[in-house]
Amino acid sequence: MVVTAPAKTAPPAGRPPGLSGPVPVGRLRPQTIAAVLTLVALLAFSVYSLLEVGISIPNMVASWGNAVNFFNRVGTITFPPPGELLSLTALTLGIVISGTVLAAVLSIPVAYLAAANTTPGPAWRAVGRFVGVLSRAVPDVVIAMILVLMFSLGSLPGIIAIGLHSVGMISKLFADAIEQVDEGPRLAIRAAGGSKLQEFTSGVLPQVLPSWVATVLHRGDINLRGSVLLGYVGVLGLGRELSLAFKSLDYSLGIGLAIVIFALCVVMEIVSSTVRTVMLGVQPTGRGLGDRVVRRVAAGREARRAASGSSRTTATPSAESRIAAAAKRPWTPARVRDTVGAWLAVAVVVWGVVVSDIQWGTS
Repeated sequence: MVVTAPAKTAPPAGRPPGLSGPVPVGRLRPQTIAAVLTLVALLAFSVYSLLEVGISIPNMVASWGNAVNFFNRVGTITFPPPGELLSLTALTLGIVISGTVLAAVLSIPVAYLAAANTTPGPAWRAVGRFVGVLSRAVPDVVIAMILVLMFSLGSLPGIIAIGLHSVGMISKLFADAIEQVDEGPRLAIRAAGGSKLQEFTSGVLPQVLPSWVATVLHRGDINLRGSVLLGYVGVLGLGRELSLAFKSLDYSLGIGLAIVIFALCVVMEIVSSTVRTVMLGVQPTGRGLGDRVVRRVAAGREARRAASGSSRTTATPSAESRIAAAAKRPWTPARVRDTVGAWLAVAVVVWGVVVSDIQWGTS
């Protein structure tokens, strides 16, 4: 007698192989339950916070008359004299540029220690991470208040406050960029007997430099907005004049200074987005006014380039021209642009330090 084995039936659709028994219907996954509970908790805390703060829609509607009275008191918007306005704008930009550059310089050794592939050891990495977290935890306004008491009024407290607080963000992004580099060039330099400094300057720095520049520009954009708050604790510039205007109830001048600061932030965002686009080769994805302007200009340039390229043929370079180009680095438009941009950046940094008018002897 021949005994045949029972035929194996395929598991029902949607059931993982190897599981037997009825398939649970409508059972929620633990991840879904955790996400729902988190959203419910956040909603409950938000409602509780609104009630504790005392925000009430009826009260806001009832106080609408106060807003009308405020704008009636503003009257005609006024601005400082052109010469004074230009001097205040230059001083504000100088403080922001000098503080951001100071933060970038201080962030390099901190990022070197904090990155997993360049740190000398776990203890050094912990030190680098601690310095970054500490600088992010202490607000720049608190640092500026302490420094104003130490150095009196001037630009130096603002520069140091911006520099020390910005190290937290810049060093973290610097370290993340270092950890994402291709290890091949660095290991090749080490195998050839190169020093640690040579490994970093030749194997790591060329790969992370565009990302670093983009990070510094982004932080400079943030510092320009934060400089307004520093003016309320005595740091010179547009922020301090804005605080004095509102404290003296000169609302027309205060609104005028606020408009100037807003326009300055937009220009700074456009410049930052343009430089980041050129260096990184990607379009900005932010929703700010500066990023939108840069995307629109880039789209128009690409359309014109495509229209002109469709009716233009490019000749294939000869072997001799390719050999000559490989023998020496030609001054291509890209190289000219990078060189001019580098020298322009140096000039801007020097200008920022000069117009800041740092008084080292004040106390």
